[in-house]
Amino acid sequence: MRGWLVFLLLAAAFIGGCVVLASPGEGPGVLPDSPFYFMKTIGRGITYAFTFDSDAKAALTLDYANEDVRAMHVTCSRAQYVETVELCNEYKTDFFNALVWAVKAAKEGGDTRALVDSIVAAHHDHRLVLASLLQLTEEIPTEAVIDAVAYTAAPLRYVIQEYEGTAAAVSFDAAVRTDFSSIDPGLWATIEARLLPETETDSAEDAAQAGSASGAASTSGPSHEDAPPTETVPPVVGFDSATGRYGMYSLGLVYTTEGVLSGGCYGEYIVLINNGAAQNPTYKELLAFLKADDTDKYVYSYTFPVAGFYYGDAEDSIDVAYLTDIVEGRAFPSDPRICADFAERLHNNAELAGIRAGYVSIDLEGYPDAEGYGIPSDAGHALNVFETSDRGLVFIDCTGGSEGGPKHMDSEVGSLELGATYRPRLLFVSEDWHLLSMGKITAVETTWDGEWRP
Repeated sequence: MRGWLVFLLLAAAFIGGCVVLASPGEGPGVLPDSPFYFMKTIGRGITYAFTFDSDAKAALTLDYANEDVRAMHVTCSRAQYVETVELCNEYKTDFFNALVWAVKAAKEGGDTRALVDSIVAAHHDHRLVLASLLQLTEEIPTEAVIDAVAYTAAPLRYVIQEYEGTAAAVSFDAAVRTDFSSIDPGLWATIEARLLPETETDSAEDAAQAGSASGAASTSGPSHEDAPPTETVPPVVGFDSATGRYGMYSLGLVYTTEGVLSGGCYGEYIVLINNGAAQNPTYKELLAFLKADDTDKYVYSYTFPVAGFYYGDAEDSIDVAYLTDIVEGRAFPSDPRICADFAERLHNNAELAGIRAGYVSIDLEGYPDAEGYGIPSDAGHALNVFETSDRGLVFIDCTGGSEGGPKHMDSEVGSLELGATYRPRLLFVSEDWHLLSMGKITAVETTWDGEWRP
């Protein structure tokens, strides 16, 4: 009992520290390469949860977005491009939330003009930083930056159009074009295509030319008093159940020769969340990610696998809204229990961190079942594969152990050749721990992205 009391007191102290760390200031805050970064994330969530007024939430999340951008500037200057991509994802969520809460405050009758002006001014500063990142096209995954631009500028333009009229929206378009005038024309064309529906692009340009010819008086759109807040809000975005896509992310199920793999931490089936901006890591970067990731810390709990049954498509059974919340940090997957869950979760954690990952299913012969779980000798197993830029394919098994075993179960597997013995090697354990042979490999199927309604 005393041990739990000490743990709770320590946890309370850490959470208190998280709140302090999460308070936005003028600097970049705690950066992703810090061991305390997770505390910042938790602290932000706590502060956000206990901020109740819509305008206060808008101001808070705008502060977070500003801090995200300052942090991006620092990580990029240090050539920490994986961390920069991670911050891009944080930024787009925080800015979008600021915009949503500002709209909600306006709908509630608040005077949000100063708040909206702050959001518009902040976005201009953000665009200048994002434009500077897009000039590093050979170093940084540009898709992540482009997505951050589009995900924030498009809903902001929508709000400007609804609240201040077409002329103000056209003026915003011109400001965005100016801020990105220094980047590669091809990148700008990609951004522009995402900012406006195709049917509006030409009309916006015509309106801009007409406004320039007719003078300021004819382009000064309606004021806030002339156009009070309406019931419209920025469009809801998330995974499309038909295509499995959401911005730079895509979903895939694991289709094997035996059908769609069931189970999982993300729904009724194994769901792979793929990041279009994910990159192949170096071996050192992979080890750093694995050491920080907590997937292997869950205890393995064998349950007899039950095949999923469905009518129509397996994809219809997936809750895409829940997956959207996971990507945006508003929800978390279930705890992993069996090897398939561990491999699924590690894949998705890696992709969300900007690291490309694959999912591997194997069949084994002669599995010893040393723990007495009741696993048959011809068992199947699941693990992950990463294509490192300096060592080629690296196979990682992150399946958790039993109570009382090593706390770090991340292991490397040297070969998946048919007939080879499957014996993972622990990566981060200094004690005298080792893993036993799990039998011989009789079949291997590798899935990088999965399929969605093939």
